[in-house]
Amino acid sequence: MATTQTDSSNTPMPHIDTTCPKCSGTMLEGYTIDKGYGAFFQEIWLAGRPRSGWFGVSVPSTAVPIPVSRYRCENCGYLEFYARKEFKMK
Repeated sequence: MATTQTDSSNTPMPHIDTTCPKCSGTMLEGYTIDKGYGAFFQEIWLAGRPRSGWFGVSVPSTAVPIPVSRYRCENCGYLEFYARKEFKMK
């Protein structure tokens, strides 16, 4: 079953097939979070390879973060990850 998602401004988002490629179950949208010092953040995607920094991964000031959303199959638990600007927190 394929659907087209819409953000809060009713702008159509790119098509995401919500049928599990492993078992044909239904994929549900969700997210995972990154835990920082005393806070939780939406996971992001950055181009390139990670580099070690003083407090973990060093993020270059020129990096363009893209929010990540995930789809999980209700039946088998398979996860798919998508990085799109449309997934920015509201």
